[in-house]
Amino acid sequence: MPLVSEQLPNLMNGVSQQAYTMRLPSQAVRQVNGFSSVVEGVNKRLPLKYLAKIIEGKANKAYVHTINRDVSERYVVMIFNGSIKVFDLQGNEKTVAYPDGKGYINAQNPQNVFRCVTLADSTFVVNTEKKVAKSSKKSFTPPAQGVVFIKAVNYDITYTVKIDGAVKATHKTADAYGTKPKVSIGGVVDALVASLKSSLGSGWDVVGEGPTVNIARKDGAEFELDVEDSNGSTMSRAIYDEVQRFTDLPVVCRNNFVVRVIGTEGQSNDDYWLKFRTDSGNQFGAGVWEETVAPDVDVGFDPASMPHQLIRKSNGSFELRRVTWGEREAGNEESSPWPSFVGKTIRDIYYDRKRLCLLSDTNVIMSRAGDFFSYFRRTVVSLLDDDPIDVSASGSKVSILQYAVPFNKNVVIFSGQSQFVIEDKALLASKPPAIKEINAYEIDAGAKPVAVGKTVFFPLRRGAYSSLMEYFIIPETETTDASDVSKHVPTYIPRDIFRLAASTTTDVVLSLNRGNRNRVYVYKYYWAGDQKLQSSHSYFEFREDAEVLGAEFIGDIAYMVVQYNDGVYLETLEMNEGVTDENQGFVTRLDRRVNETHTSTTYDQIADRTTYTLPYTPTNNIMVVTRPEDTPRKGDTAYVTADVVNVSGKTVTVKGDFRHRKVYIGERYSFVYEFSPPVLKTASQTGGSATVGAGRLQLLRWYLMYANTGYFRAEVKSQHRNKYSYVFAGKVLGTSSAKVGEVEMSSGVFPFRVNGKSDRTSITIINDSFLPSYLIGAEWEGRYDRRTSRI
Repeated sequence: MPLVSEQLPNLMNGVSQQAYTMRLPSQAVRQVNGFSSVVEGVNKRLPLKYLAKIIEGKANKAYVHTINRDVSERYVVMIFNGSIKVFDLQGNEKTVAYPDGKGYINAQNPQNVFRCVTLADSTFVVNTEKKVAKSSKKSFTPPAQGVVFIKAVNYDITYTVKIDGAVKATHKTADAYGTKPKVSIGGVVDALVASLKSSLGSGWDVVGEGPTVNIARKDGAEFELDVEDSNGSTMSRAIYDEVQRFTDLPVVCRNNFVVRVIGTEGQSNDDYWLKFRTDSGNQFGAGVWEETVAPDVDVGFDPASMPHQLIRKSNGSFELRRVTWGEREAGNEESSPWPSFVGKTIRDIYYDRKRLCLLSDTNVIMSRAGDFFSYFRRTVVSLLDDDPIDVSASGSKVSILQYAVPFNKNVVIFSGQSQFVIEDKALLASKPPAIKEINAYEIDAGAKPVAVGKTVFFPLRRGAYSSLMEYFIIPETETTDASDVSKHVPTYIPRDIFRLAASTTTDVVLSLNRGNRNRVYVYKYYWAGDQKLQSSHSYFEFREDAEVLGAEFIGDIAYMVVQYNDGVYLETLEMNEGVTDENQGFVTRLDRRVNETHTSTTYDQIADRTTYTLPYTPTNNIMVVTRPEDTPRKGDTAYVTADVVNVSGKTVTVKGDFRHRKVYIGERYSFVYEFSPPVLKTASQTGGSATVGAGRLQLLRWYLMYANTGYFRAEVKSQHRNKYSYVFAGKVLGTSSAKVGEVEMSSGVFPFRVNGKSDRTSITIINDSFLPSYLIGAEWEGRYDRRTSRI
C-alpha cells in the first residue's frame, strides 16, 4: 500500500454540486459564512454591523432603493403601500411630503411593483401596475373666424365676399379709362369692411388691417367664407380653417388665428397647423406664423398616471410630486402620435445619452434629447434628430420588455424570454436605433439585472432553482458572450430571486430570494485578462428571524435593510481584504455588532453584574468581548469573553464590572467549510487528467494551511464512526509571541489525523468564535491500494 499525497493549492472556488470526482481541488461540498478571496483564501466573513433601527414593526413587502448621489448625499428609500420613507446612512429618517397625494404609490406588493432610477437630486419612481392615461386637457380651440386676404389690386376689378353662400359685400375698383384715380389694397379693404358691416349688422366683428379683412361672429358660431375677384380669383383669397400652401398666408392677421396647411393631396399625416402671433401683441397687426398643435385635440398625459419624482429639497427633506410632462406642441394624433406607452404600463426607466427612456410592452420610448419630460415631436414639418424615439423589439418570441441596463456604452434590454441590445453610438430620431436580439434565455423576472464593469449578471429560472448568468465582453475582440456561471451548482440557488446587488471593487454579486430570506447567496469571481481564475458560490446566513429586504453596494460595503421580529434595521456588511478594527490587528466577528457607545450600561455592585441595554433584541447567541483600550489600565485585558448570565428583552447581563471597559457586543455566527472528498487523478490519453476509480484510498492525515488565524476546529466524521474534533486556538507552543491570557493570531500548518476511506469521510472546518480564520490551502496524505494493474 504505497503512500500518496496531494496538495490543494487554494480553497477559493466555493461550492460545487458536481460529482466529487469531477470537482476542482479548490471547490468544496459546503461553504457557509465564508468569503472566498484570491488574496486571503477562504475566510470567515466580516460581521454584519448595526447602524440603526429604522422602522418599528414589519416591512416585508417594501421596495428598497439606494440613492448614491455623492459621498455626502446617500440615502435608503423604502416604498410601502401608500407611503415612502427615506433614511440617511446613519439611520436618520427624513421628512417626505406629498403635495400631489399618495395615489401613485398604492400597491399591494411594492417589492414587485416599483422601479426607481436616480439622476442628481431627483429619483424617478415608476409604478409598473399603473396604466398611463391621457389628460382631459384639450388644445386651444379658436372661435370661428375668417380672413379675406387682398393679395393684389388693379383697375376695373370686382371683389365679392360671400358668407354662407350669400353675397355680403362687393367692391369694384375704378375704371382703367379716364382720369385713372389711384387704387390701393387699403382702399379695397376699407370698402369691403364698410360693406360687410352694413350687411352683417351688429352680430359680427369685422376689422380691416393691412391687406386683410378679419371676420368673426360674436356668438362664436361657424360660418362659410368665400371671396372672388374678376381676375379669375387670383388677386384675393379667403382663409377660414385651411390653406394649401404656407405661401398663401398674409403677414398681417388677427393674433392667435389658427390655420391648417394641407400637405400632399389625399394624405393627412403631413398636414400641419400654424398660429399667427402679432409682433406687438395687439389683437391685429403684422407678425409671424408659428407651428402649433391642431385645435381641440388631447395634448398630454394624466400626470397622476405617469412616473413621479422624489426630490431632495435644499433643507434636506424630500418631496414626492407629479412631473410636469411636455405636451403635444405641433400636429395632431396622426402627425404627432401618442407614445406607445399610453394605455399601457411602464415596466422600467433608465437614462441614456441625454434621454429619459421608458420600457412599455414591446417598446423602448426615449424622450426628446436634452428634455427628459417631452415625448412629442417639436415640429411635424420635418423629423429632427433630437425628436423622441419609439422603437419596438422584435425577436423569435413575444417580448414584453422588463428591464434595461446601461452597459459598456450600450443598453441591454431584458424581456421574460429574450435579451436585446441597443448598440447605436448616436440616438437619432431620423435614424432610429435597432434593438437586436442577442440571446433567448428565460430570466427570473423578479430581479433586475446588474452591470459590473464589462459584465451584466442576470438570474434564470430553472424549475425550483435559479441560475446566475453572466453577459460579458471578451477583452481581446470586444465581442460579447453569455455563460451560466452557476452551471456547477444547478440546485444551489433557490428560485424567486428578487434582488441582485453587485460591487465593482470586490467582484461580488449578492442574490436575495424569497425562499430563504435569512440567507444571501454570494458569487465571487476574478478575471485576469480574458481568463477567469475564480468562480465561487456560497451563502451567508444570518439569524433565523432575519429577512433581508434589500441590499446595495457603496464601494465594498453592502448596505442592507433587514427585518427582524422586533423591527427593521439598517446594517452593513463589508467585503474586502486587509480590514482591521481600531487598535487591533483583526476584525471581531460578531453579527449585529455594536460597541459600548451604542448601549446604556448599569452595574449592580452587590451582585457584581453589568447590564447592557442594546438597541435591538438579542438572542441567546449574544456575546460580549472586551476590546483594546486607548490607554489600558492595570489589569485590563483585551478579548476577554464576558460570562453572559441573562438575556431579557433588549438587556444582556454579564458577570463582573465592565462599566469602564471598551467592548464589542454581538451574536455568534458559524463559518463552515466542508472539503470535497479527495480523489487520485492520472494523466489521460487526451492530455488532461482522469480520476482513478479502482482501488481504495485510505486517508491518514490532513494538513491545513492558515494565516492570521485565531481559531478554528477541524471535524472528521467517517461513516459508522464517531466524530473527532481537533481545535486550533491560535497559540503555537514554542513561539515567542504566544503569551498566556492574550489572543494570538498566527500562520502556519495545522496537521490532524483522519484515518478513513476518502469517499466515506467528511472533513469540515468550523469557526463559531469571534476570532478570524483564513484558510489558504491544504494537503492530504494517505495509502492507496489497488488489486490490479492497468495495461
